[in-house]
Amino acid sequence: MELEVRVSGTREEIGAAFRDIGQALLGARPQEEAVAGWTPALATRLWDELRPEKTRRALLLIAQSPEGLDNRVVMRELGITDPQRLKGVFSPIGFAMKRLGMTTKPYTSQRGRFTMSKDVADAIRAAAKGEAT
Repeated sequence: MELEVRVSGTREEIGAAFRDIGQALLGARPQEEAVAGWTPALATRLWDELRPEKTRRALLLIAQSPEGLDNRVVMRELGITDPQRLKGVFSPIGFAMKRLGMTTKPYTSQRGRFTMSKDVADAIRAAAKGEAT
């Protein structure tokens, strides 16, 4: 397969163009609404790549409370007492995203609080249940 692309525009416009090309090459269906680059199919691909189980549980906890979840709650639910260990729980998400060519994290973390858009949370929960396609 060979692809030649000529793009001009702002950094944001070029980034959006390449994101759209990448999704088309990955087979994302047009009817899937992307949320910051996320689709139900991409959420499923990420979920399928995630190991260990503690990482999956952490992501699902955030998806179950997308409006905001304190990192101390996540630590308590996962049985973690050291905040540095929590970083280790989330690092496999970044590695899986890199393997899959994803660039936008499914969650945000600011001031000790995790949040996630409702659409991404719905896709993650569906992937966890095996319902996403």
